[in-house]
Amino acid sequence: LSKNFAKALAFIDWRYFVGPKDVQEALYNTGLHRITLSSRANAEGLDCNKVLEKIISITDAPGNV
Repeated sequence: LSKNFAKALAFIDWRYFVGPKDVQEALYNTGLHRITLSSRANAEGLDCNKVLEKIISITDAPGNV
């Protein structure tokens, strides 16, 4: 689902390729409901948005390694 969503984002932008920002946006928009936090994480003030933002921030895009 995320793969097709990323392709659609690129297509809407009149591009024939998917870029890192497309993948990040697709992950954010399709991944929130897939994360279940533990009660400890909730107690520490984490939420799904923060977790996805952290995953995106620590993952290098191809070519940026």
